[in-house]
Amino acid sequence: MIDIDRKRDLIVESAIKRFSHFGIQKTTMNEIADDISVTQPSLYHYFPDKMSLVVAVVEKIMAQYFSELEGMLEKVSLLEDELLAILICRKKFIGRYFMLNLTESSPEAGLVENACYGVMEQARVKEVALVSTLFSKAVERKEIAAIETDKMSKLYLETITGLSVFELIPLKNKFSPGEKEFNSILEKQKALSAVFIAGLKAYDVHGNLL
Repeated sequence: MIDIDRKRDLIVESAIKRFSHFGIQKTTMNEIADDISVTQPSLYHYFPDKMSLVVAVVEKIMAQYFSELEGMLEKVSLLEDELLAILICRKKFIGRYFMLNLTESSPEAGLVENACYGVMEQARVKEVALVSTLFSKAVERKEIAAIETDKMSKLYLETITGLSVFELIPLKNKFSPGEKEFNSILEKQKALSAVFIAGLKAYDVHGNLL
């Protein structure tokens, strides 16, 4: 069982490297097998098709994201620093795995989106719950006013995600964003977070100004 798990992990790690560098569309299963000297029958034993491997890759990356984020959050205790940790961790993972995003229209893009929907939805729900918990603790510490934490958590994450997407859309089919572009997004998200926190201090649980 250990050897089986190790071989599976090796295949996933090889796929992550290939997908991160070349993108999903331009990577073949044969190339992944060749990278780690695994026979094609062996590769297809673990992953019967490319989409099943893509899902495993996304699951692995999401697990790494939450593991690193939770480690960062253990070192801070104020809401401002906690939200900053989320932004920094998001920047790190989006930058590292940007090539996994299929930005061009293609039949495979739709297949990947459909295959990974469940994994991404689970990650979204988990992240909303995590931020909601941070907001609840901030309320207890009287850093912010009493709020509907789940509602505000969803609003915050949707807002910073929307800002990131808005910044990246103009770059579509032009060039891959680099450190400069991701730093620009981070600075805007930090400014947005400051405004958001100020708003959480000013609104009551019903969304009315105090």
